[in-house]
Amino acid sequence: MKGIRYKMFFCLFIILFSFDIKVEAATSNNINWNNYYPSYKIFTEFNDVPIDKKFTICFSKKIDKNLIKDGFIEIKDSNMNSIPIDINIIDNKIEVTAKGKLNYGQAYCLVINSDGNSKGWIKNGSICPIKVKTINSLPSDNMDGGKKLPQYEFIDMVSPGAIETYKSYGIFPSVTIAQAILESNWGRSDKAVQCNNIFGIKADKYWTGEKMELPTMEWVGGKYVPVMTEWRVYPSFKESIEDHGKFLYTRPWYAKAGVFDATNYKEQITAIKNAGYATDPKYVDKICSLIERYELWKYDENGRDL
Repeated sequence: MKGIRYKMFFCLFIILFSFDIKVEAATSNNINWNNYYPSYKIFTEFNDVPIDKKFTICFSKKIDKNLIKDGFIEIKDSNMNSIPIDINIIDNKIEVTAKGKLNYGQAYCLVINSDGNSKGWIKNGSICPIKVKTINSLPSDNMDGGKKLPQYEFIDMVSPGAIETYKSYGIFPSVTIAQAILESNWGRSDKAVQCNNIFGIKADKYWTGEKMELPTMEWVGGKYVPVMTEWRVYPSFKESIEDHGKFLYTRPWYAKAGVFDATNYKEQITAIKNAGYATDPKYVDKICSLIERYELWKYDENGRDL
């Protein structure tokens, strides 16, 4: 019975984390954690770690606190030393906070140890690599000594492709840029880092390229639920931007919804949402807020603030 309850709790979990200040992913310190945990499965990878070192693990069911025992969740460094942690259980979430310091250039691993009765579910447990590089502050509207902060660098990076996409497919640059920001969290989401997918475009039946399965949250039945989804993988952000325009242009339901009849960014993103691009009921408001906050309408032909 206990093993069944574990399976119910963990079969659909995803790793969620929110941040204002973050620790950026390292690319130079690649530890093969399966050498340490050969019978464990790598479920997902932390490419960005909050500066407060707090991880929220969200499960599909409310958690029985009696099932969470000492050693159930651990953070290990590459020398297999345990980092002291605090945990806080709230309904279907476990907040994990590392009490020790996470050092620059060091690799860490979040270890979730399952009960012996649940070996048929995910072997002995799961491991989630944590990679730490450097501390960055983002996003912020402030400019420091004339230096561009990361969000403006991201806008500069994607805006040329957004303008080209408008010429080829008719998607307003402001809409393309804002969607890239929201969908990829300024290029720092797991899909952006691992797949170069900055628009959250799924690998549907029309996709013949490389794909990767990653977790996401979708709005279903009036609430967010965790799901595992296959995503398109691109060589770089440039291909992701081009494919975003092509994706909208070649699906007839977007034209039918009025995407290409729109005269401004607000009309166009509303049509894109209505055609089924996103499930978030506040999606249009979020996109328009980004466009207005960062004056992305300036990238549109004859663009203006609405």
